[in-house]
Amino acid sequence: SVSFGDFAGSFQNTHRSFGRNKIMKWCRQQGYLCSSYDLKNKPSQQMLESGYMQYEENTNERNGSIYITYKPLLTGKGQIWLTKKLNEYLK
Repeated sequence: SVSFGDFAGSFQNTHRSFGRNKIMKWCRQQGYLCSSYDLKNKPSQQMLESGYMQYEENTNERNGSIYITYKPLLTGKGQIWLTKKLNEYLK
């Protein structure tokens, strides 16, 4: 599995380039990644069950509060799928 940053570095489209933040924002808009504050960037259940995405869960502390962050990862199958979806979107 690769991070969205690594994927963005290898994503090529003749019409436009997309960086990591734009790709993740688009995925949140499409419902592929959660956008709610508590679950932000966690892949949706559909993405997990389809085998397109995985995630790393980290615990952080800020101002005395502990919170969980999610780092979404694309599987090999997910990289192929997302490349097709983005190319369709960018046509």
